Amino acid sequence: MMAKKESVLLHSCCAPCSINAISCLQADMDVTLYFFNPNITDRGEYEKRRDGVVKLAEIMKVAWWEGDYDSERFCGAVLTKAGMETLGEGGERCRNCYRYRLSETGRAAAAFDFFATTLTHSPHKDAAVINQIGREIAGLRSNETKKKLPQYLDSDWKKNDGIKRALAFAKEYNLYRQKYCGCEWSKSK
Repeated sequence: MMAKKESVLLHSCCAPCSINAISCLQADMDVTLYFFNPNITDRGEYEKRRDGVVKLAEIMKVAWWEGDYDSERFCGAVLTKAGMETLGEGGERCRNCYRYRLSETGRAAAAFDFFATTLTHSPHKDAAVINQIGREIAGLRSNETKKKLPQYLDSDWKKNDGIKRALAFAKEYNLYRQKYCGCEWSKSK
């Protein structure tokens, strides 16, 4: 009898950023993609990225599901003070975004052993900051409920040629690749 694999709910920002994470995790874990991206305020862009994740899930034979899309709620949670729209990539607005999306992923992952994110795949994002936020959220959630909840799985998917492999795979399977992070403020930079 085979031992049951541990499970991970993998927050997926887009198909290309998910490729290396799935490849690395799939051998040892049951992976479910969680497309939760209310930061993508352009509905057409959101749908292109979601459709790419659906296609990738089929190709790599993993389950997936879509979180709630509420960009107004997202903006209220992330833009906590005046002028945050003008901040550059990686600043306080981005940290609020990571916290918001990872917090929601942690809640959605209640039935999983772990939760993780593909955000650490981007060369424009600081994996150490994202991982710290993920660990904090896992700890806070456990303290709130006083029961065992999923642990956050640290990652840095861009390492060991992760970006190079993901781009080749995305090109081979004609997966949609966006030109900006997702929020309207990163689009203008």
